[in-house]
Amino acid sequence: MSGLLQGSFASGAVRCRGSRPVSSSFLQGQQVQCRVARQGRSTRKVTVMKVAAYDPIATPYAYALVDLATEKKLLNEIHTDVDTLRGLFEEDKSFRDFMYNPVAGNDKKRSLISKIQKEAGLQPYTANFLNLILDRGRIEALENIFEAFEAEYCKRTDTQVAVLRLSMEMQGV
Repeated sequence: MSGLLQGSFASGAVRCRGSRPVSSSFLQGQQVQCRVARQGRSTRKVTVMKVAAYDPIATPYAYALVDLATEKKLLNEIHTDVDTLRGLFEEDKSFRDFMYNPVAGNDKKRSLISKIQKEAGLQPYTANFLNLILDRGRIEALENIFEAFEAEYCKRTDTQVAVLRLSMEMQGV
C-alpha cells in the first residue's frame, strides 16, 4: 500500500491509501474511499476537486516557460496562449485524447501543434515549448504544466484568482 494522499478538505484531514502511487491529476474529480480524521474514525467517500502540490515534472517546465516569457517580455502574450491551450484541452476531448495517445506519432502531433499555432495565433515560443514537451515525452504532464504556469504567473504578476459561486444567475454580466 504505497499510494498515499494527504490533504485537508472541508470535512477534516484526509488520508487515502491505494495500491500504487497516483498523481494528483489522476485523482482530481474522482471519488475515493478515505479515512476521515474527525472525532471518531470513519470511512466515507470524498471527491477530490483539486490537489495543489508540487509536481516534480510539471513545475520545472512551467517555471522555465515563465522565465522565458519574462525574459522575452512576452509574459502576458504567452499567458494568453496557455489559457487558449488549456481551454482547448478542457473543451475538446478528441484533441486531448489524440495528444495523449502514445500510438499517434509525434510527427502528426507536431503537425497539429503547427496548425493550432497558425489558427490561434500562438507565439512561436509557445509552439516551440509544446514541441519540446512532445520531444521529451512529457505530453501527459501538459495540463499540470498549465496549472503550474498559471500559479507562477499569478505569483509573479501579483494576481489573485477568485472563484465566484452563486445560487442564482447573474444579470448583465
